[in-house]
Amino acid sequence: MKKFGLFLLLFLLACAFSACKGDDTTDVKLEIEDIVLTKGEETEIDYRITPEGTFGVVSFEIISGSEFIAITGTTLRALEVGTAQVKATAVNMKGAKKTFSTGTTFTVTVEPITSAEGEFILNGGFEFGLLEWSIVSNPANYSYGTTVVDNTPHSGEAALNLWFDADGDEKGEALDLTLSQTLSGLENKTYLFSLWFKGAITSVTMKVKAGEEVLSSGEFSGYDYKPVADHSGYVHYGIEVTLSGRTSVTVEIKLTGDPECWGYVDDVSFKEGSLDDLEKAPETPEAGHLN
Repeated sequence: MKKFGLFLLLFLLACAFSACKGDDTTDVKLEIEDIVLTKGEETEIDYRITPEGTFGVVSFEIISGSEFIAITGTTLRALEVGTAQVKATAVNMKGAKKTFSTGTTFTVTVEPITSAEGEFILNGGFEFGLLEWSIVSNPANYSYGTTVVDNTPHSGEAALNLWFDADGDEKGEALDLTLSQTLSGLENKTYLFSLWFKGAITSVTMKVKAGEEVLSSGEFSGYDYKPVADHSGYVHYGIEVTLSGRTSVTVEIKLTGDPECWGYVDDVSFKEGSLDDLEKAPETPEAGHLN
């Protein structure tokens, strides 16, 4: 009887020890849904650790498709069109009473930048930085960005910022910048190549080219203009071109200015239309003049 009592006591102690040990671990799960981004887009990886109230340190490893995405901390950036697989691991925080290690995998799909129906320019609003644009600056190391000061895009959340400080003296450098994009799938129609601009630079020159042949061009003032009402101080510039037997062209924007110039370009467009589609300031001297 005494042996049975001793055995029962040892059994109960073992169960109690096992239960206490179980209190130091927990059945934790890490949940992350598959992510779809547009090329150039950036987002924070949204994850969930259950049970609710469980905290942990999460790390990420790109298993495949590292050429398509980049991860820094919990920030995910889409680099190129493609699909990537990511392994995520969550472990308990250092010194935590409850210990755990759990993981999951998820898929990141990067889709191409698209435009609205009838629009041939990609990323005309610079919402995805300078992606899809060919950029030539003089000097070549002047790296213009799309940061918008005081929230002043024409639309959306970004615009091409023409102010650049190369030497950190808080004064803008002289501007000599050319942007271009090659368009395809065009028909024998008349198209309007347009953009919205505001600032104080020397000139804005727009061209439509087929190889080295200039099909249409126009030069506009970068300082002497009347903004269109209700458009955040922007003016609408554009040229038209009629295509015949051509399905592909290159559009080009050249911007020049003296030191300390500034300006923004936004909502670049190439679609079927004419100069009559440009939005203009009123013709009357009292209200302004045509762009």
